[in-house]
Amino acid sequence: RHGNDPEVTDWLKRFVIVVVPVVNVDGHTVVTHNIDPRWRKNTHDTNRNGVLYEFGEGVDINRNYDFNWAHGGSDDSLSERYRGAYPFSEAENRAMRQLAASERFLCSITYHSEGEVIYYPWTWFGRKAPDDALLTSIANELAGSIKTMKGDTCYKAEYGAGTVGQSYPWLYGAYGTFDFIIETGKGAAIFPEEEVAGIVKSNLAGVHYLLNRAKGPGLTGHVVDDRSGKPLEATVWFPAIETEDVHRRTTEPEFGRFSRLLAPGKYYIIVSCDGYRTRVLKDVEVGKGDWTTLDVRLEPVLKD
Repeated sequence: RHGNDPEVTDWLKRFVIVVVPVVNVDGHTVVTHNIDPRWRKNTHDTNRNGVLYEFGEGVDINRNYDFNWAHGGSDDSLSERYRGAYPFSEAENRAMRQLAASERFLCSITYHSEGEVIYYPWTWFGRKAPDDALLTSIANELAGSIKTMKGDTCYKAEYGAGTVGQSYPWLYGAYGTFDFIIETGKGAAIFPEEEVAGIVKSNLAGVHYLLNRAKGPGLTGHVVDDRSGKPLEATVWFPAIETEDVHRRTTEPEFGRFSRLLAPGKYYIIVSCDGYRTRVLKDVEVGKGDWTTLDVRLEPVLKD
């Protein structure tokens, strides 16, 4: 509806929107061809006997991400939640890693089934995510925008574990992406055909909410070389927010851009890059409503 619907037109003017139709392509084939309708893993021939689709074969892709990988899933190859031999052992996960590293997504939604619940980062041995207040607010509003199949209530938001090797702790922990797992539908992994259209329509309301929420408030900008203007893959650190539970956030490499959803207020920021003088920015004010822009130039360190 671009050009006809002002809301959609505004989204496509503001954002780059990336859709990955299916991550577990081979597992999806197993299900849709009625080989096994409850199959959840990929079709990795883990016992190396050359026979596919055997009971217990495959790796649970959503336990193979490299963030607390060793604490989640199972090391039993026959388990439904087998995490693989090592983090990112699976091609599907490596493809998602490459995409996330390239794009540095602000927000993302990962669709699963079932349960009509949204999981988000995180509860981790009593610790909450550094952006907990904002994540919780967005998760609750996202859940409240999606009607259940019965239509008499909405989805609910719940903390997910931070020690599972899943997409949402990895995307948030490694790149700062606000990733939400939405468990669509209720009662079966395979829904009756007549219910699918309603589930899709209901969840599109959640997409609308998140795209509008991504309009801000927050802080965005570029980090570049002060002399050449060349974009830098620099660290943009909010020490009063971030804990050592997460990786330091960096700008995306092609344009040196960073974007971070934030509550309105003043922030202390440290911007650094190898070969450049670190800059400390005090009392950077993020306004209400739309995005606040902050462009940073770093001075190269001259060699003797």
